[in-house]
Amino acid sequence: MNKLLNKIKNVFYIIRNKILEQLDVFLWSSKDKNPKKLAEKLVKMVCHSAFRFFKDEEVRKMLNFSSLEQGERDRIFNELELSGLCLIMFMVEDRADLIEKEKELWIKTKEEIPRSFIRWLSDLGIGKHYLNLWEKLIEMRYKEYKKDQPKIKSIMMQELEESSDIDPLFLDVYTLVQSVSMGSLFHIRRGKTSIKDPLYKHLRIWLLSLFVKIENKMTGPWWRRFF
Repeated sequence: MNKLLNKIKNVFYIIRNKILEQLDVFLWSSKDKNPKKLAEKLVKMVCHSAFRFFKDEEVRKMLNFSSLEQGERDRIFNELELSGLCLIMFMVEDRADLIEKEKELWIKTKEEIPRSFIRWLSDLGIGKHYLNLWEKLIEMRYKEYKKDQPKIKSIMMQELEESSDIDPLFLDVYTLVQSVSMGSLFHIRRGKTSIKDPLYKHLRIWLLSLFVKIENKMTGPWWRRFF
């Protein structure tokens, strides 16, 4: 009976994830270059992705989830959302620097990302006091993870200095994902971190996959770059 229930549950999650994937495609189908709408779509992608990661059974085992009180569970989920929000803010910021003709669009989109998330929380009925706290938290995490990036990039360059074919794009992506995943682990574990922590690996994989997914949404399918 338990095996049957597990199979049903697995099928349910597969179908649910497929629906969410199609929802993401639908949300991004518009060609509208409105910063507010772009920010809303990016925020929804992050929230869906953070929730899927949070619900993952392996992740919950690493968190010893069943032993956590509700307040601690909420705090961890909040940190995952913060990590995703910082990731897309960094990505949009980089895009503004790379593509001059879209610079204004992406600068405004970055500014709209925290606002869009706060509006979403407000629509859920979150009180103004907590909305103000969220605004401060987003700004704090963004500055914190941004500050760590030059150090991480420098360490990576030292490790690869013997290599003659370092891909600058790879280095930038690694720096971005690494800074957010390390910061996220630090806050989730309340400062008790280790590179051997299996959650660290899972955070990096999640954030990298989220990076690729968002990048594909912003640039279109990879094959379009050759035409």
